[in-house]
Amino acid sequence: MQKIQIQTELDMNTILQQLKISELEAFAREISMHITQRKAKDKKTREAELLQKLNEECVLPHQHLQLFYFLIEKRRNKQLSKNEAKQLAQLIQEEEMMRLKRIKILGELAQLKNIPISQLTEQLGIKPPQSV
Repeated sequence: MQKIQIQTELDMNTILQQLKISELEAFAREISMHITQRKAKDKKTREAELLQKLNEECVLPHQHLQLFYFLIEKRRNKQLSKNEAKQLAQLIQEEEMMRLKRIKILGELAQLKNIPISQLTEQLGIKPPQSV
């Protein structure tokens, strides 16, 4: 059997006025269910996006991290050259920018889940950074 598509304009107010109250109530419940399902799907999708961003965009690349710790150690031993001090300052600034981004993402995630950030970080197993 061949299918055909028909386009028409509907006046929802006219249609709704023709429904009995019980039909309107059933329709309202169905719409409410669809809204709830879409919001839940959108919420879960956004949570997944934010977690992915957290894992991919809020961590120094491995080479930068190694250099960071190497330079920190040199600074502790008072063996840091001026050029290395500049590199370290740049890495610290890069890490601070990532930390801010991380906090924003965690804040949005906590809002989506309707929990405090401290509870979210505990759920995700995120520990406060060690001071360097």
